[in-house]
Amino acid sequence: MQKKAVIVLGMHRSGTSTVSGILYMLGLDLGKAVMGSNESNSRGFFENYRIMSFNEALFRKLHVNWHNTLGLQEAWWESDEMRQETEQLKMLIQNDYTLRDLLLFKDPRICILLPVYLMAFEALEIEPYFIMTYRNPEEVAESLRKRDSFSYDKSFRIWIDYMLRAEKYSRNHPRIFMNYDDILADPLTSVEKIVSAFPLDLTIKPVVKEQIIQFIEPALNHNKRNDNAEPIENESNSKWIYDIFKQLTRHEITLEVEKKFDIYSKSFYSSFGSQKWPKVTVITTVRNEPRALEETILSVVSQDYPNLEYFIIDRNSDNETFEIIEKYKYLLSHWASEPDHGRFDAMNKGLAIVAGQWVTFLNAGDTFLHNGSLWELIRLFPEDCDVVIGDCISDDKVIWNCRKNDFPDHIWKGRFLGMHSFFIRSSLTKKHPFNVRYSFLADLDMALTLIHEKNRIKKISVKVVYSHSNQESDSPFRVEAERYAIIRSHQHLSVYQKAYHYTAFIKCVCDSLIRLIIIRVYGVFAIFGAKTGK
Repeated sequence: MQKKAVIVLGMHRSGTSTVSGILYMLGLDLGKAVMGSNESNSRGFFENYRIMSFNEALFRKLHVNWHNTLGLQEAWWESDEMRQETEQLKMLIQNDYTLRDLLLFKDPRICILLPVYLMAFEALEIEPYFIMTYRNPEEVAESLRKRDSFSYDKSFRIWIDYMLRAEKYSRNHPRIFMNYDDILADPLTSVEKIVSAFPLDLTIKPVVKEQIIQFIEPALNHNKRNDNAEPIENESNSKWIYDIFKQLTRHEITLEVEKKFDIYSKSFYSSFGSQKWPKVTVITTVRNEPRALEETILSVVSQDYPNLEYFIIDRNSDNETFEIIEKYKYLLSHWASEPDHGRFDAMNKGLAIVAGQWVTFLNAGDTFLHNGSLWELIRLFPEDCDVVIGDCISDDKVIWNCRKNDFPDHIWKGRFLGMHSFFIRSSLTKKHPFNVRYSFLADLDMALTLIHEKNRIKKISVKVVYSHSNQESDSPFRVEAERYAIIRSHQHLSVYQKAYHYTAFIKCVCDSLIRLIIIRVYGVFAIFGAKTGK
């Protein structure tokens, strides 16, 4: 008997778990690794953990994550690497789905990754059937705002991306469209629709009917929009797509409807192409700063920018920092936690795997000013630039506010405040990674190198980052010594420029000696006073 598979497609927070739960009660096989529940889905996810893990790993190889897939190339699945991934998926299905001939696949990520699944099903001679589950995008956006701090605009774009890809990829296969509201209002009619739509030889036993009725409650729709509610501002046409899906729930999809989808898709995806919105990689390194890290994570993942990847490199923290990473790892493109040889070594680990054309760094505790900060800056990027600098705010003051012609002087004089709001072409950071010999000012060393090579630097007066973090060292002597060592190592700097820092270094040495003498003298007098009782 040929195996058959039902694949539940739909955006996150759209009722896919509910539909999958019903099918599981009807006897479909979810495999050996069925996921449990958590606080965001108390009834259970009803999906296979190994399938979900495979999808997450595949996203990482494609340099996207579930809420940021607009940067995918057209026909991305046709590469040799994706053909290898198809073989991995075939092995996973063969090893995990062994109990029955009616298989069940559910994970919203499959909306994006469906071409790989279709290739695996064809190779395994599995006949696929699709259930397109959809929900009012305004309710999805409200749910994501509460759970993930996403803006409405970002959530609408994610919803459209998932639904357009799911519809296009599932064409030419048996499928039905199901509205989440209809399922909650009349679950048994929805079940009968599934049973009658596909030749799966399913029967609804009375005991299963009772289970389904108990399983589904209208209260599951936590963000239900009242019909009289003021609509959320939405320029993305998500309501137009939603209305078409509602029509398809009751009617067959036609070539005319598919053509409408294709026309809109072309316009939608061309608006977010990598040429217009290049991929940006944000890297955060952290050690034992859980509260600061959480603030930074929420700031980055809530960015409206449509082509973004976010890395966290944890420097082997030994407190609850790792718990924060675990809490938010589903929002990250990549994370690692391991020992290193200093902060800049950790930053280099991130630089080694970036996929973005541009890279920037946020310390734990730094945040973007608002959800549109990246969008505002990058739309002004000149094509002929290698380094772009926005304004960084600290204590309500702009700490990067130099003119383009002042930038080299600003650097060599040592008034360098780190990589806040610096955006550098990743090709340059791969060519010139941070020199890990320097513990405090390796970013100054990199900046001087970029200037010396006459890379094109552009200063744009847009406030991008708020710096809450404190990177000041408690060893000013070591910092000045390292600054002077860096200045000396750059042979292109003039004698005057090196003498400037030599003077500053000597001054720092003198200041340190004076402080040391004062402390020692004070100590001697304190001891003498204690002995004499004065």
